[in-house]
Amino acid sequence: MKTYIYYQINHMKKILGLDLGTNSIGWALIEITNDGIPIKIIAMGSRIIPLDSDSRDQFSKGQAISKNKDRTTARTQRKGYDRKQLRKNKLKQILKNLNILPSKELMNLPMLDLWKLRNDSVNVNTSITADQLGRILYMFNQKTINLQEVKKMPIKKILNMLLK
Repeated sequence: MKTYIYYQINHMKKILGLDLGTNSIGWALIEITNDGIPIKIIAMGSRIIPLDSDSRDQFSKGQAISKNKDRTTARTQRKGYDRKQLRKNKLKQILKNLNILPSKELMNLPMLDLWKLRNDSVNVNTSITADQLGRILYMFNQKTINLQEVKKMPIKKILNMLLK
């Protein structure tokens, strides 16, 4: 943020310019004519705001220092969590509309039983109910895959990933 303060002493106009940054403060005092033309720089300087101990340690190790890094990491995690919740809620709504929303009992199924149910779903000799299919779809929804990576994969590899 740059700020300029105008004042007049002894019929000479002076401007104090301040540059307030996140890690430093810069300043300059200049003399100008009545027409606003700079005559000379009277004084100038800057002050660096010292690093905290964690940043100083990172700097001494040669690592890049970013005060926003921790905030950016936390924001990215929050966005990922929010997207997961949206995906989960959207699937629940779709399953509810199709009348295949799994019961609480199926939702709390132990992991080994869930994998057995998933295995039974691909076996042609075994049939599963609609709400069991809903539970399997819900299980797939919990596994996220980067869409850009999927677009690059051959269809056989995608099917193998889903049927593991």
